Amino acid sequence: MLASTTPSRGYGVSARRDWTALLLVLLPALGLRLWLAANNAFLSVDAVFYLDQTARLLSQGQLPHSCFPPGWPLLVAGPAVFLDAGDPAILLRTAHYANAVLGTLFALLTYLLIRPRLGAWPALGAAALVAFLPETLVLSKTALSEMSYACALLGAWLLARRRLDWRAGLLFGFAYLIRPEALFAATGLALYHFWRERRAPWAFGFTVLASVVPYVVFLKVTSGVLSLSGKSVAISLSLAAHPGLDYVGLVVRNLGIFLPRLPGLIGWPLALAAVLGMVVRRGRWLWMLAPMLPIPFIINPMVVRFWAPYLPFLLLAAGEGLWWILQWPLPGRIRMRGAVLGFICLGGLALAVTDDFPWVMRNTEAYHGLKDGGLWLREHVEPDTVIAAYKPYTSYWAGCAFIKYPANLRAVELVAWARNGGAEYMIVNVGVVHSLVPALDPLLASPLPPDLQKRVTLVQLLRYDVVSHNTAIYRIER
Repeated sequence: MLASTTPSRGYGVSARRDWTALLLVLLPALGLRLWLAANNAFLSVDAVFYLDQTARLLSQGQLPHSCFPPGWPLLVAGPAVFLDAGDPAILLRTAHYANAVLGTLFALLTYLLIRPRLGAWPALGAAALVAFLPETLVLSKTALSEMSYACALLGAWLLARRRLDWRAGLLFGFAYLIRPEALFAATGLALYHFWRERRAPWAFGFTVLASVVPYVVFLKVTSGVLSLSGKSVAISLSLAAHPGLDYVGLVVRNLGIFLPRLPGLIGWPLALAAVLGMVVRRGRWLWMLAPMLPIPFIINPMVVRFWAPYLPFLLLAAGEGLWWILQWPLPGRIRMRGAVLGFICLGGLALAVTDDFPWVMRNTEAYHGLKDGGLWLREHVEPDTVIAAYKPYTSYWAGCAFIKYPANLRAVELVAWARNGGAEYMIVNVGVVHSLVPALDPLLASPLPPDLQKRVTLVQLLRYDVVSHNTAIYRIER
């Protein structure tokens, strides 16, 4: 089994030229990310819950319970404490810019991961791939936690590959606070160390637990459940929805959807080389892929972004697999065969990303009416005001509470449900109604049907050139 300090391989250049070449990758990557972040005025559903934690932490000094871990909100709170965090636009931009910087740092850490094992040029190529891959560009302009988790996990490994000590433990602990599944990697490395060295890594273990124990206590106090993760409810829901052998079927179906996402991200040649590298050049770094193990066991759309935090380790595995192939006693110089393999991998990568680049500029969550409706409501609501909607965007921009429309109710029943839930307003967006909540269609009629006229009153109607953005705000009559 190879140690993590395998001597450098490949065609190196001087250290100065290495770092100059790397800067020529990182500086444009940072500039592009900052530009994308500056032009992204919207957030995703998950980002709402992350930023709600940050806002409440800064405004009330309290961290609310959430199935979303607090690591990323705490990280955003650092720079936001010097800004007007009560302004939702400023808070969102802070998160976007933080991710732009973290996305660039991710590429740098990728270089530092790969260079000691494969050499300068392969490391530079991997850093460039991570820097400009459409998926990482998209994640770097959003307010999601992927980039912070990716940097924390990779940084923890860069410390741990030298020595499993308190510094690595602290960073693994913070990675756990962003994504609790990081504990799989930390536990695996600790057990491996104990098996090889015949002694426990006490300093590493205690510093990891310094993050784990307070979070477990927080979950117990705020939710009454003893758990390592607020997301453990996802597995409980999966088991409840798919009892018995049906749960096995769920896992198999999820794997069938999730695994092909990797070739769709980096191309089939690199994906197959990564699998080969995991088999023929396996090492301690394989434990860094262990946090992916829970993914197929939950009900969740198996999306490509779940692969992103582990991309450097997959590229390392691919490089190891390709290097193993180059050692075969075949005709031709090794450089020529390396060039052929590189051309094949670049071709596969190009085919994989061609369809992804348009999504770098697009935003599937750009609901203009929901944002503008929230900004209008901001002058009419208090923080404890409740609004009913399908997506939480209006409540985010308004700075108030939110309840989500349930399924399988008629329009009149939805109004009664919202009133009983304490909601004062209902948000009805044309795009959301037509694609997600068709039962609300009567609330798009003018005049309203008789059974709704005395139950709600239209207080604002936002119209746009694109009809799907049109949004009505109703006050619920008591």
